Amino acid sequence: MSTDGPARRGLVLVALVALAALVLGVGVLVVRTAYDARERSVPAAEPTPQVPPDLRLVARFELDEAPGATVLVDRVGGLRGRIGADVVTDGRRHTHPWVEPHSGVFPEHTSVVPAGRRLHRLLNPGRGSFSVTIRYRTRHRFGNIAQKGQGEARGGYWKLENPERAPRCMFRGADGRTRTGYLEGFEAGARLSPGWHTLTCVRTPEWVQMWVDGQPQPRAYGPTGVIRNREPLSFGGKSSCDAVRVTCDYFSGRIAWIEFRRD
Repeated sequence: MSTDGPARRGLVLVALVALAALVLGVGVLVVRTAYDARERSVPAAEPTPQVPPDLRLVARFELDEAPGATVLVDRVGGLRGRIGADVVTDGRRHTHPWVEPHSGVFPEHTSVVPAGRRLHRLLNPGRGSFSVTIRYRTRHRFGNIAQKGQGEARGGYWKLENPERAPRCMFRGADGRTRTGYLEGFEAGARLSPGWHTLTCVRTPEWVQMWVDGQPQPRAYGPTGVIRNREPLSFGGKSSCDAVRVTCDYFSGRIAWIEFRRD
């Protein structure tokens, strides 16, 4: 009996299977290519601009005063202030000891650079861009870390504070317009760890934003107008308070250094 028929049918079957595989492969390739093209056509998320690169350093407090020091020194802008007697200096950082919130008035808990022409010229944002960067740590959930001016100050003011260990920076213009840079997810319970952190707060004519350890946080769009007050600069709490009408908002923790930039 001849086997040519079955053999030919086998060869035809093999050829059909190979052809089907080829067609399927081409189809997959076409679909994959179309999908890749579609993926490439989706625009990438717009990167968040970093701190404006043209801001110049105008003041930097190294906070490396020796133990027992009473004079606060800015190595860049020539500002000088008074270190509170309760603030601990050790040659590397300043430590603001624990103070129970709303427990009284402790003026020696803060360090203050008094009001003056040079201070106002360097650390009043005016109409332009301004930033403050600080290296600090705390395990507490309260307090104003640094500020120039305070509520009801004529000319507006700015502050960096630590509510619930979810830091934020607030800028308020002379006309009351306010924008706040805040920690992403704070409403859902996001908090910083008790370790060291570096915060940068930026105010421009159009927005306010905070960076935490180099990571950008949500941007608050909108102008804050002119910020130009005649108030002192304080670290560790408000420079003027009575714990009755005006809370003192003392900060408890360590500050390694703080610097300021502006356009």
